[in-house]
Amino acid sequence: MRSIPKWVDKVQDSEKQGQSIYDLCFNPEGTQLIVAGGNHVLVYNTNDGSLIQLLKGHKDKVHSVCYAKNGEKFASGSADKNVIIWSNKLEGLLKYSHGDSVQCLAFNPLSHQLASCALSDFAFWSTEQKAVQKHKINVRINSCSWTNDGQYLALGLNNGVISIRNKLGEEKGKIERPNGPSIWALNWNTNKEDQTDTLCVTDWGKTLSFYTLGGKMIGKERNIGYEALRVRYFPHGDFILTGGLNMACTMYTKDGIKLGVIGDIQNSWVWCCEAHPNGNFVVQLPERVVIYELYSKDANDMHYRAKEKITQTLDCNLLVVCSEHIVICQEKTLQSMFFAGEKEKEWNFDSPIRCLDLSQRKEKLAVVDDTGLCQIFNARTEELFFQEMNANSVAFNNLYEDMLAFSGNSNLSIKVMDFPAHVQKLNGFVVGLTGSKVIQKTNTMIS
Repeated sequence: MRSIPKWVDKVQDSEKQGQSIYDLCFNPEGTQLIVAGGNHVLVYNTNDGSLIQLLKGHKDKVHSVCYAKNGEKFASGSADKNVIIWSNKLEGLLKYSHGDSVQCLAFNPLSHQLASCALSDFAFWSTEQKAVQKHKINVRINSCSWTNDGQYLALGLNNGVISIRNKLGEEKGKIERPNGPSIWALNWNTNKEDQTDTLCVTDWGKTLSFYTLGGKMIGKERNIGYEALRVRYFPHGDFILTGGLNMACTMYTKDGIKLGVIGDIQNSWVWCCEAHPNGNFVVQLPERVVIYELYSKDANDMHYRAKEKITQTLDCNLLVVCSEHIVICQEKTLQSMFFAGEKEKEWNFDSPIRCLDLSQRKEKLAVVDDTGLCQIFNARTEELFFQEMNANSVAFNNLYEDMLAFSGNSNLSIKVMDFPAHVQKLNGFVVGLTGSKVIQKTNTMIS
């Protein structure tokens, strides 16, 4: 999987010694990143990585940070046995203590009640209650997560058991795994439209598994080959991030199928990872390309079957499938490749490519580069038919071989090969052309 670092910062103490980062989280708007680094809580500007403020208050390693969904406050928990509640103005509001080192925190997504978990107890705090409600437990808690409706809290325990608690701290269910290894990370799927609450669990036995609220396993347990110390769903629940003893951040589908590693392999364990609240990712399988075809000729039958597999690592940022080829775009280079993986042609450009499309009969190739130059080629001979300036996107008509549309400079241009282009006003990007109908994309909609 291809990923590009936006910014990097190495957390150090006053003596320039590197500090472990045990947890991090975004504020709900995604404008700030809260980091548990050493004995301090660091607040970064998400956009440029600048340090907004270093928050002091803990006397030992900070193990956990968590932001309330309403954006009004966040919390930090430390090995000094204390939990500190901070305002979104980065001011300390209050502090309370546990009997042991604090391991994890989780704000209720609806009531904004805070659950804090230590080695031998867990507690609930809210602005409505004067006293912190504490509950003893005879086994270490490693991880905690609330369901989307805020009714139940899952606790991942060191004895391999998952305890399901209600908002009063009462145990309402238990997922027992005979001789199961320690539970190190768990997280409820964040998709609020799912009818079933799904809990993703990783343990010290190098497995990843899914359970319902009632304790029934969903699908099969997957051996991921490493001990995952953190598991987090993307905001809409489509993908999963894990970090652990493999020294990497790994991305999976919501069903547990590995997609690839995000970023570089690190020099030590990855304790935490988090997806940006508004982040979008395009996923490409890291070690192969699978080409599918319709299973039947029935236009209403949407079942597909695998046609070909290219068992190569293809580093690209855009891929188009043709009848007998795939076209791969990587920065300034286009490659045409047979389904067997053999390269047929290659085009090199002066600027990175931002858009490309094939004509109806796959005889013509349209390319828009980073300078706004739109070029139309013969896909077989590489001959350049014509080129136009000031384009940001291009699309061939899927009913007429020689007709295409391109947009740029708030204009839409319709062109039929050697004839002059017909130009009209259009704000947005053209993404499709069917007969006399143009499909355009703006910042907020497709029409």
